[in-house]
Amino acid sequence: MSESDIFTLFGNILDNAIEGVERLDDPDDRIIQLNVVGRNSFVQIREENYFRDGLLLSGQTLMTTKEDKEHHGYGMKSIALLVEKYGGHHKIETQENLFALDILLPMRDRQNGER
Repeated sequence: MSESDIFTLFGNILDNAIEGVERLDDPDDRIIQLNVVGRNSFVQIREENYFRDGLLLSGQTLMTTKEDKEHHGYGMKSIALLVEKYGGHHKIETQENLFALDILLPMRDRQNGER
């Protein structure tokens, strides 16, 4: 991945998570967990955070809850486009007030640039 794509991917993941936990009343719930693991020929990324009600999902697309929908809601779209660009997959899960984003990306062979 290019450096700018890595920055964009993790920047959007963390921006969304921070925005989600900032809305929580209980400071003890303002937890973000981010794991990045290389396994076999893949990189697994998992982000989890608590959220308050109001999360809108349409399939695997997170919809903005902000009133100005024309200028917001691009973070998850950007994540999905980057994951697709590099031949990966992503999945969003919610259970009660826990949000989880799983991303699986193939690693490229550093010597010849192949996946």
